[in-house]
Amino acid sequence: MTRFDIVLMTSMGLLGLVTVGLTLWVLRRTRALLVTGERVLGRPARSQHRVGTGDGAAQYDVVEFMTKDGQSGRTMSRLGMKWSTQDLSIPVIYDPSNPKHAVIDHKFELWGAPVLMLFMGVVVVLVPVGVVVTLYAIGRIH
Repeated sequence: MTRFDIVLMTSMGLLGLVTVGLTLWVLRRTRALLVTGERVLGRPARSQHRVGTGDGAAQYDVVEFMTKDGQSGRTMSRLGMKWSTQDLSIPVIYDPSNPKHAVIDHKFELWGAPVLMLFMGVVVVLVPVGVVVTLYAIGRIH
């Protein structure tokens, strides 16, 4: 293996470890929200959050809710799921000490992105490990 290959494999492994670490932090934060959060019903807002421009733009539905102490709050779909149905009650969970930290209380909204990130991080860690093990097995690394 050349010096470049070693740097590339190390960089990939470190990127994967950082991704796994950040994902575990997000999962821990989500779990804490589920334990200490307040659950209320929200409703679709008339607005949407738009990311990008042109045909490739993504639109994320915004959900409005009222906290149990009467403050208004807003959150948006993390995954771009469509919630904009007339007269629909959407479950929301929020942190009572920081109502801006709120998510739609649905399994895909809570766990979809973190589980996907965790999977990708593990793959990015395992690819360089697999390459090094394979090269060692065929005798290209001593």
